[in-house]
Amino acid sequence: MIGLMLMAGLGGFAGTCCRYLAGVAGKKLFGDKYPAGTFFVNIVGCFIIGILVGL
Repeated sequence: MIGLMLMAGLGGFAGTCCRYLAGVAGKKLFGDKYPAGTFFVNIVGCFIIGILVGL
């Protein structure tokens, strides 16, 4: 139980860091008018979840 909780926490930490970095990169590339980093992370996340569910 504790191991699963730690794995979920580490996954959440990694995901949060990636989302933050993508947001910073999106702001530098596209400015503040459109949240391109968040959009990109959501699209990639949906793609990965679709592949995992398909398997």
